[in-house]
Amino acid sequence: MIPVAAALILATLVRAEPAMEEAGPPFGPLPLLDAIECGDPHDAHPFRESEPPASRIVRILNRSCRVVGPSRKPGYFAYRIGEGRGLVARHAYLLEIDYPEDAPRTLVVVNRGAESSAGIHTGATLGDALWSGGNTNAESLSTLPLAGAYRTCRYLFFLNDHTVDLVVDPKRAERPLTPADGCWVAILHPARADDPLSQGAAAARIRLFDVPEVASLYAGPRYPPEGVPHRHLFVRDGGGGGQGMDNMDAGLECRAQALRVLGINTWCQDLLTAGRNRGWEAENDEWFAPAADPLMWEKALQMVERYGLDVLPYFEYAGSLTLNAAVKARTLKRGPGRPYTDLAQGEPFHLDVTDPRSLEDVRAVLDHTMVRYKDQARFVGAWFRTALAQMPVSFSDACLERFANQVNGGLAVTREQIAVDPLVRGRYGEWWLGQRRDFFAGIGEYLRARVGPAQAVLFTPWAGASGPSWPGRFTQVVTDDPGPWDGQLDSGRGPVARTARWATVVAEDRHLKGAIAWPEVSGDSELRFAAPRADPEHWRETPGLFLTYPFSRRYAVESATAFEAFRGADGLAAVRFHPRNEGIDGGLLGGVAPDMERSGPFCMLEEAHALANGDPVMLGSLAGDVSTRAFPEYVRRFNAAYLALPALPSSRLMDACPDREIVVRSIRVEGKGTWLAVVNLGFADKPAVAITLPEDGTVTDSVTGADLTWSVSRTGQQARLTLAMGPCELKAIRLQPK
Repeated sequence: MIPVAAALILATLVRAEPAMEEAGPPFGPLPLLDAIECGDPHDAHPFRESEPPASRIVRILNRSCRVVGPSRKPGYFAYRIGEGRGLVARHAYLLEIDYPEDAPRTLVVVNRGAESSAGIHTGATLGDALWSGGNTNAESLSTLPLAGAYRTCRYLFFLNDHTVDLVVDPKRAERPLTPADGCWVAILHPARADDPLSQGAAAARIRLFDVPEVASLYAGPRYPPEGVPHRHLFVRDGGGGGQGMDNMDAGLECRAQALRVLGINTWCQDLLTAGRNRGWEAENDEWFAPAADPLMWEKALQMVERYGLDVLPYFEYAGSLTLNAAVKARTLKRGPGRPYTDLAQGEPFHLDVTDPRSLEDVRAVLDHTMVRYKDQARFVGAWFRTALAQMPVSFSDACLERFANQVNGGLAVTREQIAVDPLVRGRYGEWWLGQRRDFFAGIGEYLRARVGPAQAVLFTPWAGASGPSWPGRFTQVVTDDPGPWDGQLDSGRGPVARTARWATVVAEDRHLKGAIAWPEVSGDSELRFAAPRADPEHWRETPGLFLTYPFSRRYAVESATAFEAFRGADGLAAVRFHPRNEGIDGGLLGGVAPDMERSGPFCMLEEAHALANGDPVMLGSLAGDVSTRAFPEYVRRFNAAYLALPALPSSRLMDACPDREIVVRSIRVEGKGTWLAVVNLGFADKPAVAITLPEDGTVTDSVTGADLTWSVSRTGQQARLTLAMGPCELKAIRLQPK
C-alpha cells in the first residue's frame, strides 16, 4: 500500500494537463487553470471581504452572483486564484470575469498577480469616482443600453516574480507570495457617493487561463503602402509595470508584448517625471541626478526594436539641476524664490522657456536620449507634458526686460503694472505663450536636423490626470437625464456637485472653452500662471508641432469646432486622460488607482467619436496603471482599422450614408487611391450599412486585404457598398481605380 504522503506526491507528478476551454475572442481555446464560482457559498478558494458580510449571493439573470455594494463605504470581496496550479513568473495569463449587465453597475478589478487595477461600468454610471481623486469631469449617459445578459471582461497579464498580499501597506509594499501561492483577485465597489447610480459590483465566475504562445496573439499592424505616412497609437502609463519582478527589464518586456496584443504600434516611456531622470545616462550628476538604472532606456530601445514598435519618449521637462540653479523663474506677487501654489513640495523645478539657455539645455537632453540612438530606434518624435508649475509664466527681471525689448518698444514694465492693469497683463500673457510655442518649435527644428525629417513634437499643457477643468469652482456631472441625480450629488463631506445638461454642454462648446481658458484662482495662489492655458491659435501654422487635444468623455469628442481649433499644420494629435481615482477603495486595500472604461463595445465610444468628428492622426492615452484593457476584442478591432488609414487630411462625406449614425470620412492619396473611414456612432449592431462610394473601382478591406467588390451594388453611375457594423466600430476601406 502506498503511503498517503507518497500518494500525494505521485498525484502531483501525474496531474492531468488542464482542459482546453473557449476563452473568447481574440484568444480562442486556452488551457483553463482555475475557476471560481462566485455565486457558490461553498467555493473552496481562499476568500476575504472588506467586512463580513460586505457581500451577498443573489440570483441575477437566472445565475447566482456575489454582489458587493452599493453602500456608504467602499467594499470588496476577493478570492485567491491559481494556488498550486503550476503558475510561472513572467508568463502570460488571462483573467476572465463574468458579470451581469442588468442594471447600471461599476466594478473595479484588482489583480495582485500583476499589481494592477482596472474597472468597468455599465449604463448611466460614472465609472470614475466623483469625489476620490479630484474633479473627474464626470459624465452619465442614460441612453447607453444595457445588454440584459452576462458579459465577460478579459485581462491579459504577466505574473510577477513576487506578489503582494490582498491588503497592502503602501509604506512597506511587501511581496510575500510566489507563483506557487497563486494571486489575489478582488472585486471592489466604490462608496455610494462616488458613483450614486451604480447598483453594486457583481460577478458570477472568475477564471484563470494559461496563454502558452502570447506571440500568436500579436495584432498587425497593416499599414498603408510604402510612401504613405502611417498613424500612431501610444499609451503612457504611470505604473510602468514590473514592480514585483526581480528586475524592471522584465516588466518593460511584458509591457511591449501587451501593446502588441492590443495592436498599439508606438512605445512610450517616461524619461523625465516631474523633472526627474527615469532611466537614462546623464553622465553628469550635477546636471541631472542619476536614475536608479541609468541604462534602462538603452535596454528598452534594444528590446522595443525586437517587437517592431515605433518610439515616442515622454518628458515632463522642467530644466536640469544646472539650469534651475542659473535661471530663476519668479511669481508675479509672491516674491523671489516663492512657489506659485500652496503645494511647495510639488514645485521642485521651474523652467523659464523665454531664456535661451533653456533651449540649449533641452537639446542636451535630446542628445542623450534620442540623437545618440537615432540609428537604433524608429523615433516618431518627442512628447512633452508639464507637471505642476514646471513651465510657469515667469515675471523675473530678465523676463520683464525681454518683454519690453520684444513687444513694448523698449519701455520698461514692472510687476506692479502687470498686476493691476489687465491690458498689460493680457499682452504679457500672450507674449509668453508665443515664447513657449517658439521654445517647442526650436525643439522640433533640432530633432528634424539631428534625428530625422519627420520628427514630431507633442505638447500636453495640463498637469491634472483628468485634463483641463471647466471654469467654476464646483464639480459637475454632465448628463442627458438630470432627474435620477436629484439628491445624489452630496459628497457627505461638505461639497455638493451640480448637474449640467449634456446637449447644452456640447452646443456651447464648454469643453473647448475650458481647455483654452486661464485657470481661475482664489486668494494669493498664482495657479493661473503655474498652469498657463492651452493656446492652439499660436500653434496652427508651425510644421511638426502638435498641441494635443484633450478628451476623456463623450461630450469632449462631439464638436468638430473644438477639434479644428487644435488642428495644426500636420494634422491633429488627441490624448485621452484617465482620472487617477486615488482613494476609490477608501484605503481598504492599501490604495488603488484604476482606469475605468465602459462595458463591451462601448469601451471605444470616445475614440470612435474622436475619429468621426476630428480624425486625429496621432491618438494617445495617459493611463494610470499598466497597459491592459477589459475588452481586447473591441480595442484590437478599432486599432487595426485606425492604423490601416493614411496619416493624411480627411474630409467628411456628408451624403455618403442616409443613416445619420454612420460617419464616412475620405482620404484621397494621389496615385494610391482613396481610403474611407466608416464609423458607427450608434449603440446597436447595423447588419446592412449602405455607403455611397465617391468613385468606382476595386474595393478592399484595408485591415484584412479582403476583396469587398462583391458587396458593391451599382445603380446607374452610383456604386454602393454594404457593410455589417457593430456599435462604435471603425472600418477602413480602400478604393482603387480598375
